[in-house]
Amino acid sequence: MQINLLATWMRGADAGGEIIKAALLLLTAMATYYVSSFVQAVFHKYFGHAPRIAKLHDVHVRGHHAQYAREMLTDRWIETEQHITGYYAIPFIPIVCAAYCLLPGIYFVAHIGALAFSVWWHIYLHQQYHVRGVWWERFRWFQRKRRLHFVHHLKPHKNFAIVEYSWDSMLGTLDDGPLVSARKIHEIERSK
Repeated sequence: MQINLLATWMRGADAGGEIIKAALLLLTAMATYYVSSFVQAVFHKYFGHAPRIAKLHDVHVRGHHAQYAREMLTDRWIETEQHITGYYAIPFIPIVCAAYCLLPGIYFVAHIGALAFSVWWHIYLHQQYHVRGVWWERFRWFQRKRRLHFVHHLKPHKNFAIVEYSWDSMLGTLDDGPLVSARKIHEIERSK
């Protein structure tokens, strides 16, 4: 009964239409994006930095953190970099299945699109953090996110989120140290 009422409401039959439908599509996409970013932060915290699943831990700590231990910024993305992104399918599969059962067609498509965007954006932005001279450096929001990510490399039990650091605030793992420019980080790296 509740699912039918939800489906009727999401189709906009009672509320008059396209504006509500568009708002609900946007709400679906935003909720999906933030849920997936939360899953990323939690998985990073509990599996990327703890040997609960040895393969995840090894790829992340001995791979990514080791490759960028000496120099956080490089001229281009290190091609041997491995991702643990495929392992995020573990929690995403039940989420997608639940969405398939609960969301009518177009909203499910919005959910899948937002999930795909979220995964891509996390990977893409993370790569941009480690490459010197990227276009995004001109934006303060990027500079802050990059700095928070570099703090994570220096303090591996802080700042687990890749994009949405509000989750770290909620999880009690945010370290919002002083703003350090890319040039200052490079100077620190050269002095090691």
